[in-house]
Amino acid sequence: INQLIDIISDILDKLTNIDWRYSDFPPELRGIASSVRAESDPGKIIRRSPVAAALIREMDRIKDFFPEKHDEYLGNYRRLCTTPGMEVSVVSAHNHTSEVPRTGKAIAINDDFSLKVLFDDGHEDDLSSGEVSVRRR
Repeated sequence: INQLIDIISDILDKLTNIDWRYSDFPPELRGIASSVRAESDPGKIIRRSPVAAALIREMDRIKDFFPEKHDEYLGNYRRLCTTPGMEVSVVSAHNHTSEVPRTGKAIAINDDFSLKVLFDDGHEDDLSSGEVSVRRR
């Protein structure tokens, strides 16, 4: 249940800036952050509730075909995920308000969809929740 709460929280976080224009982002993020509105029609207001409903419907559709389509979903996820090979900063989902981020390199997407990270201290971990940010060099 905690993983489901993390997933829902992450989706809601992503929906927060769904309707932002490029000018709504702080100057330091304008070149790297985006939103649905910024990528489509900047003059059109994007309502969060239809997008959230569509995401939930899609999650239900995916769940209906799981685990039969596990390999297909995993292959698509691995193909589309740009995080493996990148330097990352990781904050635990259990204590993200006070924990100091750990840094390392994302190695791979595991068969259970978790992210394998090799941390700078040599420790390796498989992450299925928490906040992973790609570090800029």
